Amino acid sequence: MRFLARVTVALEGVGIAFDAIRANKVRAGLTILGVAIGVFVVVAMSSVVKGINESFARDLEAAGPTSFYIYRRPMNTINSCNPTEQDCPERRNPGITIAEAKAIERLPNIDAVTAHAAMNGSFRYKDRVVNAGIEVYTPSWTGVDGGDIFPGRSFTEPE
Repeated sequence: MRFLARVTVALEGVGIAFDAIRANKVRAGLTILGVAIGVFVVVAMSSVVKGINESFARDLEAAGPTSFYIYRRPMNTINSCNPTEQDCPERRNPGITIAEAKAIERLPNIDAVTAHAAMNGSFRYKDRVVNAGIEVYTPSWTGVDGGDIFPGRSFTEPE
């Protein structure tokens, strides 16, 4: 008998709740909308944070503790001298050649080496000129930087 009384009380509570919803339709609708928006925002933010964390972890994993980069000079140095002048760092510190990069790659403990050059260039089409940065890598850059080409492939050595 106790069980039947509890079920009756529960059903009576459900009936009162439906009566309250019918009597206050706007309030009930706004409450349901607020809960739905709140749940959506929490799920969306959780997805964004998880995606950023996974992307950062993948980038760190790609670079790995065994990868390192060698630069000719600090990255923030602005080229402000003429390379033909005697005291210009460009003249005293020449860039690595492709032959030197290939020699480093032949070392027994080296998996991959890539050379990188960057410059600015002007591109002309009919009467329009566009200035853009140009970056050049050797074909093994995906082995060093962990980059993906989707869809497609990297350039080969002959190309």
